[in-house]
Amino acid sequence: MIEAHHTPTRTRTRPRPSVGVLRGAPFEVLAPGWLRTTRLLLRPLGLSDRKAFLRAVRLSRVDLDTHHPLHQQHETDEQLFARQVRMASQGEAQGTAWRRAAFLEDGRLAGCFNLGAISRGLEFSAHASWWVSADCRGRGLACEGVQAMLDLALDPAPRGLGLFTVRASIAPGHHASRTVACRAGMRRTPERVYLSVQGVQSPHDVFVRTVEPFTGC
Repeated sequence: MIEAHHTPTRTRTRPRPSVGVLRGAPFEVLAPGWLRTTRLLLRPLGLSDRKAFLRAVRLSRVDLDTHHPLHQQHETDEQLFARQVRMASQGEAQGTAWRRAAFLEDGRLAGCFNLGAISRGLEFSAHASWWVSADCRGRGLACEGVQAMLDLALDPAPRGLGLFTVRASIAPGHHASRTVACRAGMRRTPERVYLSVQGVQSPHDVFVRTVEPFTGC
């Protein structure tokens, strides 16, 4: 296992950014592996983020358990944090995931934005997921983070990940995430998948965004 790179949220020096606007949402790509939007700094989760992560999870526990289960069976918040750090490091090293924690200027963790199951075989694709801390909702931060994540995913390499398709599975009743997906240029497909939520197989609609532009759902 490769140890995650742990860097404080605030830095005195910053790599020269590459600035882009793909769908009207400006973002900066900061080396290594950092992404800055208007209000968020997205970077790999590190051990020094323990306090901020646990705070966000505890504030958001009810919504997470309902719509975006993070915990494995009998897993504590501390164990969840350690596993998330490992997953971020391993996914990065293997090229199978792009997992970023999003921080505000005051150091609070606003949420997490993840690309998993990255494939560069017959189809250059990934599966997107995200969650936002309960105290940061209603401010458009989810849209800002998802927009930047998808823009980066579909931007050609080496600046972006060079993917062609990004999918997200969203429950019919999770209206906030469905709105975010649509605003980020994803469209709902006829496909439906079943995912385990609190031990119950729950239907989810599949949203997709490709390199071809799409407006509205």
